[in-house]
Amino acid sequence: MSGRRGRVRVSGWLALVAVLWLLGAGVVAAGALADWRGRASSPEAALRAYLTAVTDEDADRALAEILPTARPAAAPFIAEQLGNGYRVLGVGVQQESLLDRLLGRGAADRALITVQLDISLFSGETWRTTTTVPAVRTADGWFLTYPPLQPQPAGAG
Repeated sequence: MSGRRGRVRVSGWLALVAVLWLLGAGVVAAGALADWRGRASSPEAALRAYLTAVTDEDADRALAEILPTARPAAAPFIAEQLGNGYRVLGVGVQQESLLDRLLGRGAADRALITVQLDISLFSGETWRTTTTVPAVRTADGWFLTYPPLQPQPAGAG
């Protein structure tokens, strides 16, 4: 009888380990799915789409990534940038923490994007810079509040 009891104990521990392992795997899978689904609708996606559109010399596509109310002021700057090449070296997105968003604190619809770029001008000149640009989420998705690198008046943005 004592031998049978030992097997039950080992089987119980084995079942507990298996359940915990499955729970952990589920959490990892859920996190990966959320990350995969969220990237296309993230502030970073608007930035990358903007830079690609400028490189492709597509002003309309670039303007589509700018907040609609800011588009008239952004259009001349974007026209000057068309054809420049951008290579993203790094991106950081600052948003309210997940806990703050769940508790309804802070602005979940705002982000600050910092990007480091290698820029190749259509003239052949190259340079590296780091810049920040605010982003806002509306019912239509994330938009940049103005084009990256566009000079802003003091106190703006």
